[in-house]
Amino acid sequence: MNRRTSIKGAVHNPEQVLVTADNPSRLIRRALILSNKIHGEIFKSEDITPVQLAALSVLEEQGPCTKQVLGLGIDMELGNVNGLVKRLAERELVREEIDPLDRRNRVVSLTGKGLALAVRLLPLARKVEEAFLAPLSEPERVEFRSLLAKLGSGST
Repeated sequence: MNRRTSIKGAVHNPEQVLVTADNPSRLIRRALILSNKIHGEIFKSEDITPVQLAALSVLEEQGPCTKQVLGLGIDMELGNVNGLVKRLAERELVREEIDPLDRRNRVVSLTGKGLALAVRLLPLARKVEEAFLAPLSEPERVEFRSLLAKLGSGST
């Protein structure tokens, strides 16, 4: 079969594609795509991902913490936190040290460069949130955050 041969019954018109518009998983994916697009536009010259920025934010707010605590703060499994910390350390934004209270743990903290970047970028992160939530009224924003928190906690 060559490229010009059509498969019988194949949909060729995008307007014919059946989409369940109210499917929650689809809506969440679309919202995440929009959020990432806004993040990319606002941070295009900064070379930082949303997760990296979240890590800097946790460390700026929390101070030095173990990788386990950092992972909880950004909802990331420890195996993935290790790679994230490695990439941030390569950029000299964070440093790792052995935890003096428990030598089995590593403590992650911001470097001076990481703190300066966090302080400079965190106000821009609020712009991402504002742009993302712009279509919602303030009461809708409160409800949206509440519903997301409820979904995220797994409670009913």
